[in-house]
Amino acid sequence: MLRIVLCFAASGAAPLALAAESAATWQGGSVWKGQIAKQPVHVCFQREDWALYYYDKHQTLIALTPENDRRVWRELVDLDGRPKYNGAVWRIGTVTEDSMSVDWERQGKTLHVTLTRVPLTAEDSKNNACATQAFNAPRYAVKPRIVQRDDPRRPFIDLSVDYGPAFKKNYSAQGVLLRGSDPRARRFNAWARRHMQEIADDFYDCQEGALFGQGSDGSQELSLLWPPEIIVGRFLQWAESHKNQCAMRPG
Repeated sequence: MLRIVLCFAASGAAPLALAAESAATWQGGSVWKGQIAKQPVHVCFQREDWALYYYDKHQTLIALTPENDRRVWRELVDLDGRPKYNGAVWRIGTVTEDSMSVDWERQGKTLHVTLTRVPLTAEDSKNNACATQAFNAPRYAVKPRIVQRDDPRRPFIDLSVDYGPAFKKNYSAQGVLLRGSDPRARRFNAWARRHMQEIADDFYDCQEGALFGQGSDGSQELSLLWPPEIIVGRFLQWAESHKNQCAMRPG
């Protein structure tokens, strides 16, 4: 049995639509890269009133929202529009087909930043700028992988998906493997490994959908459940010998 909490954007913001402005203009859909204080960054202008950026090292999305003339953009503390305490201000200068000059200001300090446009592939051009591979490639460098953790004190082997440093707060997938090599254990373990791999493979669709529809990372929590007749005997035996470690008891 597979229980799935559907993928949704981590933000409570309303869904975003593609801007009416041409995707060829920087405000209507473009991806840029550069450095802020020697720290590499990626920036996407998803539409004329919404943008995101992240430091390649930390990979956490930071939202930007413009003032009326759209030449000044301010950071948000989250994707719900609340101002960020001491957040940076981006003042857009000269923009050409290939470069953008920005004065990045924070706490009285100004850095002059030059961003370079990242070309979009034909496939990326069909997507919102912030959902493209061009923008997310450094964040997707670590692919989700299946992890087993075996604690000999437990009757099961823990099975999970490691989503990498950029997504470990928003994504979780948990399951177990049975010990032993009897036919029932082998069938169950094959099923658990197969479904956990499917969960890992679905990550990119979830992320792309959230970034396309909401302009923020997705959030997903999944658990593989197993039939009670498989686990009750083993669980009761383990609970009896490790009472101080057992947070739940079968009803």
